[in-house]
Amino acid sequence: MNAVTMTNNINFILSDEVRPYVLQFNTFLNKSAEAVLEMGRVVYEARKTLKKKAQFNEFCAAIRLKTDGSAISKLKTIGKRYVFLSQFKDSLPDAWTTLYHLARMKDNEFEIGVQQSLIHKTMTANELRILDPNLFKTRKHTIESEVVVNKDIKISVGDLLAEEVRNELLEKLQNLCLEYGVEVVELGE
Repeated sequence: MNAVTMTNNINFILSDEVRPYVLQFNTFLNKSAEAVLEMGRVVYEARKTLKKKAQFNEFCAAIRLKTDGSAISKLKTIGKRYVFLSQFKDSLPDAWTTLYHLARMKDNEFEIGVQQSLIHKTMTANELRILDPNLFKTRKHTIESEVVVNKDIKISVGDLLAEEVRNELLEKLQNLCLEYGVEVVELGE
């Protein structure tokens, strides 16, 4: 017998053999997002309550994260919005960076995104950029046969790489830059 299962507010008719796997997967997906929320809450509370900076540094060292690193910063932002975000835990992705950007959204925009199923468990950074392009700080950098990521980092590929490999490198750099909110522009030859 087939049963209807809801995933990301979309109904699927699943066979009895497939349904248990979908339910198990979604259970762990929910737990992953909840775990990121809880980690954010703990980091935020630790930052607020540990009075001495050395204590927070000790905490960060014990959880193997840099005190001034992006992971701690993202988790603090997520933790600061813990109460609000927890209401929507069944719709939240488990990717830290995506959840961090969602945590920065205005409440009403976030709620509309959830209602319209634009915010969902498996959303990607690309979907988030479509939802709210202003969430990413955009800095334009250029790519030619030399890749200029910023004034301090330069990747020279010249003619050493085949066109296919160069294109693959460009795509990977664009995805990485998207994750960090940097726009990459390829110049014509």
